[in-house]
Amino acid sequence: MSGRELPEKGETPLTRERRAHYRLSWSQRLARNARPANAPRLGALLHGLPTHFFERFGSPAQAGA
Repeated sequence: MSGRELPEKGETPLTRERRAHYRLSWSQRLARNARPANAPRLGALLHGLPTHFFERFGSPAQAGA
């Protein structure tokens, strides 16, 4: 199924204004998706890059792994 549902017989489809009523504003979306300040730091492990790359850009801990 494509994710779009057809209205049941007798139901009227929502108008553009009615659909917009249920959408979040950009400020609401950003607030919902915001990462908390006390969340642990994100890290990434990159394979295939030379050790001096990590040393130069401030992540020598990753270079030894």
